[in-house]
Order: sequence, then C-alpha cells, then structure tokens
Amino acid sequence: MPQSSLYSLVKGLYLYGGVGTGKTMLMDLFFEQLPSNWRKKRIHFHDFMLNVHSWLRGNFHHTPSPRGKKKHKGVADPLEVVASKISDESILLCLDEFMVIDVADALTLNRLFRHLFSNGVILVATSNRAPDNLYEGGLQRDLFLPFIETLKAEQGFYFIGKDISSLLKDQFQQLIGENKPYPQEVEVVMGRTLKVPLGANGCAYFPFEELCDRPLGAVDYFGLFSKQAERGSP
Repeated sequence: MPQSSLYSLVKGLYLYGGVGTGKTMLMDLFFEQLPSNWRKKRIHFHDFMLNVHSWLRGNFHHTPSPRGKKKHKGVADPLEVVASKISDESILLCLDEFMVIDVADALTLNRLFRHLFSNGVILVATSNRAPDNLYEGGLQRDLFLPFIETLKAEQGFYFIGKDISSLLKDQFQQLIGENKPYPQEVEVVMGRTLKVPLGANGCAYFPFEELCDRPLGAVDYFGLFSKQAERGSP
C-alpha cells in the first residue's frame, strides 16, 4: 500500500480479487457501520451506470449553445450536472462489482469521476479485476486509460488483491496476542467435528478454501463460532 505520508487522507478504497473472496461482505460491513445520517449510497455498479445514462437522456433539457454545442441547463458538460446530483445525495459512494464492459460506460467514467472527486465524493468499490485490467480489450480503450490513472495516481486509491492473506494473518496475530496458535478440532453440532487450521485465544484462522469450498452448512458455522466465543473470542 502506498504511504506517501503518515497523515495522508485515504480518499477511496478499491477491493479486487477472485470470486467469493469476501469483497462485497467487507464493503457491506463497512457501509452498515457508518452512522445512518451520513450521506451514503450502496449500489451495484451496473445499476449506478444505468442511472447515470438515464439522467443524461431524460432528466435534463437540451438547449443549443451559441457555439452549436448542446448544454444541460447552461453547463457545457452534462456530466458535471449529473455529478452534482450524485454528490448532493451521497458523499460516500459504494459500488459493488465494478466491471466495465460497455463502451458508453468506458467513455463516460473519467469525466464523471473527475467531477465527483472534485465535489469531495469518496469511492469504495469492489471488483474481480485489478485496475490495470479494467475494460481490457474494449473498443477505444485508449480513451478509457485516463480513468485508470485517475484511480491509481490522482486520487491515491489503495488496492487490496492477492496480498490480502498476509494482511489477514497480521490481523489474526494481533487478536491472539502472545498466545501461540495451533491446529484444533472442535465439536460443532450433534457430534460432528470441524478441524481448525490455526486457533488461539478464541480466534480461528481459515484459508478461504477450508471454510467455504467444503460441504458445510449453517449449523456448522454457528457451532464453530459458538465454540470460539466460549473460548474467549475478542
């Protein structure tokens, strides 16, 4: 994670990784913890872009400008008006499944988000693709590349991808303190047991595959967390 200054403000977060790795869950947990009186919005990326195009087509009246260009209510760039509408409603924008496949979206994003960021909007997004791979192979992608640079450089976004496992292990170590983790086996329900790869101080660490790619059910998860809570989970 780039840290140009200890006092730098985090202006946004872009979470990317494979399917089923918990990106949406993390974003939703973050969103739900914020005060209800915040100007915040959580929406799927494609629904968000449909709203943007709808506002561009139907919610503004075209009037000819003296130079022959169309304006929206006296503004040369209609996306500036759309961005103002969005930022008036939400200063925090959470977009799930950021995936650019439509050329109209690709050609709109950079201008739209430059206006949003200048209005102080904070973006939190999830995606299956790294920023450099967005709209890969798309039509007129060269016109889309400035948007990637906006995300990566101008706005100081933080990217979490394949290295997330090391981050989680660090967090696990902080939770268990000086306790030494070791493999455990816990009874979850009706005599069934579940192997915990590493556990200590009421905390358990699982690789994704161990916990989510096995034939486990809700009762197993409830049983596991009940046992860990009994052992002193923080």
